Amino acid sequence: MEVSCSGMFAVTNGTKKGCVLASLLFSIFFSMMLLIAFKDCNVGVPVQFRTDGNVFNLRRFQSHTKTFQGVVRDLLYADDCALIAHSLDDAQQLFDRFHAAAARFGLTVSLKKTEVMFQPAGQSTPAQPVIKAGNTTIKAVDKFCYLGSILSSDALVDDDTSTRLSKASSAFGRLTKHLWNDHGIRLDNQ
Repeated sequence: MEVSCSGMFAVTNGTKKGCVLASLLFSIFFSMMLLIAFKDCNVGVPVQFRTDGNVFNLRRFQSHTKTFQGVVRDLLYADDCALIAHSLDDAQQLFDRFHAAAARFGLTVSLKKTEVMFQPAGQSTPAQPVIKAGNTTIKAVDKFCYLGSILSSDALVDDDTSTRLSKASSAFGRLTKHLWNDHGIRLDNQ
């Protein structure tokens, strides 16, 4: 059976609101954009891994024949993308590639929503990181919320724990009238 391809054609409109294919098509589109953006790029965080045996047996990483190297540079969730690197120069390179690929694919990076955070090694307190998009400097922060968790530049979980306790306290407080003060609710099965 012979497969033939059509010629190139312009896409003039997208999916309709509520279309069940929209999220799938966006995921394919975004993945292709990232593939183009980071083609022939080895910048990121190198990770050594194995796919066999027990994950928690760290001695297995001493073997050089069954270990693999990978590079993690982007963390994705829906239409959010977090870029990670070991140095500011690497982070700038990743952002430049991402920004250029987004423009090439007709997407716009929201510079008002984009933030930069630097987590220094050890207890040092370096100057704020400077990452630029053209002439615009991206806002540097000490902490931000990603996927419901508070990430901080000092890599401590204190802010995240406080936020989660506050949200839990608020949720329990909203149950006061309907659950805690309702004396008709019983714990036994009667």
